[in-house]
Amino acid sequence: MIECRQSLEVPLGYEAAKAVDANRSTSWRSGAATATLAIPFGGTRSIGRADIQFDNGTQPTAQSIAVTLEYQNPAGAWAPVWSGTAYSQVWSRTFTQVEATAIRLTTNAQGVGQLDVFSPLSATPTTSAPMTPPSARPKSKFPQ
Repeated sequence: MIECRQSLEVPLGYEAAKAVDANRSTSWRSGAATATLAIPFGGTRSIGRADIQFDNGTQPTAQSIAVTLEYQNPAGAWAPVWSGTAYSQVWSRTFTQVEATAIRLTTNAQGVGQLDVFSPLSATPTTSAPMTPPSARPKSKFPQ
C-alpha cells in the first residue's frame, strides 16, 4: 500500500505509487505546495540509505527543495532520518541504520520521479516493488 496525504487531489496519472514503480519516466505529483508521501514496507526492514529523483516540472533544476525524511519504527512511532535542503534533481543520503516498517517523505517539490530506500548492505531498493492496486488496498493505518 502506498498512500499520499495532502490538501489537494493528485493529478490524474501522477498517483503516489508512481514514486516507487521503478520507472523513472513516471512520477508522483501532489498538486500541493507541501505534500507527504508515506510508504509502508509490509514488515520490518533495515534501512540506511535513500535516493530520490525529484520531478519539478517547469521549476528550475537549481531550485532548493525542502526534504524531510522519517521512518516508522516497529512500535509505530515516527522518527527523523534527515531534514534539510536538496539543491539538485537527484538526492541521495546515507544515514545510521534503523529498523523501519515505513518511510515518510515530506517535500515542497512538485513531484517525485522515484523514491528508493535501501538496506545498508544491499544495492536493491526496499521500496521498488509491485504495488497493490488502489482498489485492493486496506484502509490506512497512518494518522491523518
